[in-house]
Amino acid sequence: MKRWFLLAGLLVAGLTVLAGCGGQVTAQEIVQHMRDTAAKTDSAHLVVTLHGQVNGDAANAMLGGTKLTDVNGNVTAELWYQKPNLLRAQIVSSSESRINGVFVVHDGTYFWAYDPQSKIAYKLDDAALRDFAGKANIPADLQDLLANPDLETMINQVLELTDVTVGPSEKVGAFQTYRLDLKPKADSPLVQVAPDLQGTLWVDQATWAPVKATVSAKQGSGGFEMTTLELNSTLPASTFQFAMPPGGHTVDLSGTVPHSVTLDQARQAAQAAGYHLLEPSYVPADATLVQVMASRGLLGQGASVNMNYSGAGGVTFWISELNGAGAAMQQAPKEMQDAGSAQTVTVRGVDGHLATHTEKGVTTALLWWKEAKTNLTVAIGGQISQAELLKIAEGLK
Repeated sequence: MKRWFLLAGLLVAGLTVLAGCGGQVTAQEIVQHMRDTAAKTDSAHLVVTLHGQVNGDAANAMLGGTKLTDVNGNVTAELWYQKPNLLRAQIVSSSESRINGVFVVHDGTYFWAYDPQSKIAYKLDDAALRDFAGKANIPADLQDLLANPDLETMINQVLELTDVTVGPSEKVGAFQTYRLDLKPKADSPLVQVAPDLQGTLWVDQATWAPVKATVSAKQGSGGFEMTTLELNSTLPASTFQFAMPPGGHTVDLSGTVPHSVTLDQARQAAQAAGYHLLEPSYVPADATLVQVMASRGLLGQGASVNMNYSGAGGVTFWISELNGAGAAMQQAPKEMQDAGSAQTVTVRGVDGHLATHTEKGVTTALLWWKEAKTNLTVAIGGQISQAELLKIAEGLK
């Protein structure tokens, strides 16, 4: 499902093409004109081509826990926007033909992404999108841009995060432009995410609208070029209302992104999913529960609960329970998921697997098994001994 989250983020980013109204001026004057126009823009319609390249290894190192591969492609999309945060984007053409015709709608509360090939409409609420962005280590300011696509806020936050200098006047397509070069401010959260980030905007001298942009960092590069821009035209309300195409059906992702819950809420979620949440009667080194994450599951994956514990002496561990096969191992390194490299042990009367993995001098132990006569898969892992893992497992009730 990362495709849809990344697609939504890419299309929202395309809205930064909107701003402006126009001799040679300073970077600060151009920026102010952009802000003024953004503040006065109540609606917009545009056609834009976006291109991007992702360096999978560098992106995974930054995000943490992802398994992105190298990607290189382009998308031409038609977008509509209306204050305060209504958005519609339709894929006109793409280097990946299977997404042609895909469209995304933000109706003010939910993001909808429709795939015409599968005839599935994926639905995600703003809170779930923010949770997803938070787990991907995206800074809070950028999470706001994803979860609440307000044009003026978007432009202001991007500009506030960067230092801007003005370059030479250049021709871009039919537009005579000013060029603005952008780098993250020293205290910007962008520096933490991509310290080598560099961006360029080409701003139309007649309208103060950015008509082209490029951005690059070690995680990848990308940009857009605009061909159509209409500001403050009247857009029908139906533009931002999701209507299911014939034969389609909805998959609601709002509860499938793991999110923070109380322990009591996790118990209720497990009961609703048809199983009993196992909780430890023994924890080492005075460990305490510091976080509970839950997901109701998707496409047969089953409902899941993760309980994270922290204790004295640097002891940390987690317990992951999945009512279905396959996903309780999400937090484990691939080396530990390979049962061939683990030893078989008896856990709660069934065969389980016990393994360790050392990276950068830190050793993590992992124990996993499937409960007898149930569909419940359990994994316990952390920076504790294998003996402690087995003791925690046997004490689950």
